[in-house]
Amino acid sequence: MKGINIWLLFSFILFGLKTEAQIIPVSLNLNTSYHLEISSGSAGSSYNIETTGTDPNITSGDILLNYNPDSVYFISLDYLAPQGLDDLQIYFGPPFSESNSLRIGKLAPASSYKKFNINIQEFTGEWTKSHTQLRFDFSNGANQKISIKDIQLRKPTPSEIDYPAIHKNRQLIEYLNSRFSSKINTVCVNKDEIIITGTIAKNQPELYLCELRMFDETSITSDSFAYMMPIEVKKSSFEITADRFISINDTGYDRIYSRWVIASKNSEGYQIQSFAHYPDDLTEAAYHYLSEEKPATKKGLAAFVAFENTTPELTDLGIKNITVNISLPELISFTSTNYTYNFSGETYYFNSSVVSNYDKTLKTCSDHNALVSAILLIPRDIHGSLKSIFIHPKANAGIYSMANLTSLTGLNYYAATIGFLAERYSRPNKEFGRIVNWIVHNEVDNGNYWTNAGTTQMETYTELYDRSLRTVYYTIRQYNPASKVFLSLTNHWASAEKAIYFQPKKMLEAFNVMSKEQGDYEWGIAYHPYPRNAFDAHAWNDKDATLDLNTSPYITPKNIELIDEWMRMKSHLYNGLKVRSLLFSEQGVHSASYKPDDLILQAAGLAYMWKKFKRLPSLEAFDYHRQVDNLNEGGLLLGLWTVKEGTKGTPDYKKPAWYVYQKAGTPAEDSAFAFALPMIGVTHWEEIFNPLKGEVMPLQISFFVTENDRPVNDILISFNGETHKTDENGKAIFYNVASMPEKRSIVLCRDGKIVYRSKGIVITKEENINIKI
Repeated sequence: MKGINIWLLFSFILFGLKTEAQIIPVSLNLNTSYHLEISSGSAGSSYNIETTGTDPNITSGDILLNYNPDSVYFISLDYLAPQGLDDLQIYFGPPFSESNSLRIGKLAPASSYKKFNINIQEFTGEWTKSHTQLRFDFSNGANQKISIKDIQLRKPTPSEIDYPAIHKNRQLIEYLNSRFSSKINTVCVNKDEIIITGTIAKNQPELYLCELRMFDETSITSDSFAYMMPIEVKKSSFEITADRFISINDTGYDRIYSRWVIASKNSEGYQIQSFAHYPDDLTEAAYHYLSEEKPATKKGLAAFVAFENTTPELTDLGIKNITVNISLPELISFTSTNYTYNFSGETYYFNSSVVSNYDKTLKTCSDHNALVSAILLIPRDIHGSLKSIFIHPKANAGIYSMANLTSLTGLNYYAATIGFLAERYSRPNKEFGRIVNWIVHNEVDNGNYWTNAGTTQMETYTELYDRSLRTVYYTIRQYNPASKVFLSLTNHWASAEKAIYFQPKKMLEAFNVMSKEQGDYEWGIAYHPYPRNAFDAHAWNDKDATLDLNTSPYITPKNIELIDEWMRMKSHLYNGLKVRSLLFSEQGVHSASYKPDDLILQAAGLAYMWKKFKRLPSLEAFDYHRQVDNLNEGGLLLGLWTVKEGTKGTPDYKKPAWYVYQKAGTPAEDSAFAFALPMIGVTHWEEIFNPLKGEVMPLQISFFVTENDRPVNDILISFNGETHKTDENGKAIFYNVASMPEKRSIVLCRDGKIVYRSKGIVITKEENINIKI
């Protein structure tokens, strides 16, 4: 009996070792082939495939069920394809759906067998033991050839695992899903102090207020706590004041960039008892007051630079919105110049010629009453000290880098550069022009190609992006209390182009939670709703643009109403009261050539875009990309002008699209657009519209304040979670007020004293409200 037990134990150990090192062979079920011809090798582990139709795919046999999806999550195969493969998408199920898939994209040519590895954890859905099959979709059409062999489901190798990153991401998810009984209520910043208030749950002994600085990598453990102060609780609440400016190893630090958290202490250390909370009231930190600005129309241009032949277009086209690309590192000078900015005890210098060029562009825009949205970029191809200062240390791909918020030096240079721009371009007299909106980085969901922070997971990447946006926000709001920051996203939605990219919908959901739980701030979305295929002007034919907000792979001109629906959901409002701002900051229509038919098709595509976009209640700007064709945009010819032969960007002549855009938003719009109707296949523009489904409407509420029948210009009006000051006409405008049945109070103050208070009003329509004091 004893011998049998030993043998059983030995067998169990062997089985356990086998399970731990598990490799599951995957075979293809030839009976499930669709739009392809397939034959298998003699061993049954190799397959020769030729596609024959538009949707070639095949399903695997059942995968064994005795595996752990937390440890066995790599698919490996060898492939042979001398011509490459134009597309590969892998699904897991059943059932098979876009939400449980991974689009790999093109496979590089391989004249001999080449190893290919896929991390299942990068799929868009959740991989569990209930999923027993894979489906392979080869190509988008016929006549593609590929051979594959040795398909396996396996554990990752040690080099494929980043255990600390995975652990950190899981901690972050657990933190965001937590329910804490204690809470930081407000973090108010004034010129010299930070005032933190909070509420404490009962029976919580030995609590501390702890600080996490902006350059600390995590907000969910005590590892990075920089400051701990005992909390003295009075009637379950507390208020603590801390110095705003401190020194860290002889380097200045502004705590406007810190978040604060309640923690308990025991023999094992500190345990978090609340969400970390960033500043949410900067009213007393502002250097001056500026009223909120909105564009006169939605018509705009992207990537604008003021030069001789294009400046008149601001008038000729009626442009009221502009995006301007700003490369942050190129602004810095390591030698003294006349352009300086003092930040946290240090003087920073800025490149004179670069600043002068931005002055020219931004002043031109302001002089033409065109509102500017600056796109803040950190090119990755910089070297020397600038690289270590600005580039995220884990960035290993992409054209641009995420901001380097891993050190105090990186934070201070980033914030100082933004501060220089904000101070210069937020002056009340618009001496050098004005930046109203700040778009942070470019197309962050496509991080491996555009804005990179290394190989990371979605929640961790989104948290880093949140910190980059907040750094900009807390800097610019000191100079313009009405300016906003914007996330930059591609036209993907519930899909990602490749495994290493992220779904915008999932990123926004995670971002919204982080924002709500850690102190809301006024961010908006800068979306890029190109057609599904940027080289195809027929946006009205997009097949991957459905009307389901939860599952549509893309949001393009065809289903553009979905992004407006998302913006106007109650759960996405700023402070639960205000509709966030939406910009279409980059999109255009391609002309396949300069032949008349292709140019007319581009013009029709632009007419279609404008008609679809202009009716969206939440949209503030439609910045068409671009003025002049750029021969360095991978073959795309999106411009309103052609390029002069022999040059790379000199405008030659206006395309038909230029004249269409000129008439957009004018009384001549319908007559100028009429040519496009039969090309699109409709007789009336209403036929291209989808229902608008937002839960609230963004409304403009105007207050007019008088005293003794005269307007007063020194009144602060607190309403809808904001405070605005009356102008010389006694007027103050609150934009994007969400229409809801809840009552909202109105408080008017002068010199710190309340001069008027209303119990509350209900806002369901745009109103002018007259108040006598």
